[in-house]
Amino acid sequence: VDTMELRMPAVRLGLHYYPSGLQRAVARLGLQAAKRLFLLAETLPAAELKALGYLDRLSAHAGPAALDAEVDALAQALDAGAPLALRGMKQSLNEIARAEFHLGQLRAREAVCAASDDLREGKAAFAEKRAARFLGR
Repeated sequence: VDTMELRMPAVRLGLHYYPSGLQRAVARLGLQAAKRLFLLAETLPAAELKALGYLDRLSAHAGPAALDAEVDALAQALDAGAPLALRGMKQSLNEIARAEFHLGQLRAREAVCAASDDLREGKAAFAEKRAARFLGR
């Protein structure tokens, strides 16, 4: 929500943040933004977190029901996608962001989707101008 704030107080506590969290922050936000969050321990408002790339969207705080409706809309958009393609692309994108990208693994995920019932269903649904009914196979 647009009223949230974030502070990473580890350095102010004398704590070295755990390595995978630091790696994830650098991979997703870039080195400068990660340094700002972890070394300065500033409290950052939601709009600034969005500008840094920590958040990808903001919801006007109009109450729990409005937030639930926005979250439900996102969940429905994800649910409308083919499970094999969603899972494979999410994994590939995360690997690319972490600089752990292996072309062979991406191509294997691509091949699984290319041979799937879901792709056939997606093409048929597109041609028939209807919503696809994916089964994840």
